[in-house]
Amino acid sequence: MNDKPVFSDLGRGKKQSIVCKASPIGHDDIPDAEILIVKTVPEFKDLPQAAEFYDNDAQDIFDRLTESLPGGTLARLTAKLLNHQASKCYFKIQDK
Repeated sequence: MNDKPVFSDLGRGKKQSIVCKASPIGHDDIPDAEILIVKTVPEFKDLPQAAEFYDNDAQDIFDRLTESLPGGTLARLTAKLLNHQASKCYFKIQDK
């Protein structure tokens, strides 16, 4: 089995990854998902406005990923994200 994600460097700093979505269970339809990271972060007038902006972006990404990714991919992604953040705190979370 060679279902590795497809990664493409599209030039000019643009990158694309194509990964597998979850298999449907029963009659549930698993939606295709596309996340485009193309906008620039706006300037904020205060911290609550910044927090709301980041919360909304995070929730949208969370929704797309949890609706469409296989559980195994989502679990490993979660571990990698936690390790990425935790490395700034000098400890590691097991991701294997």
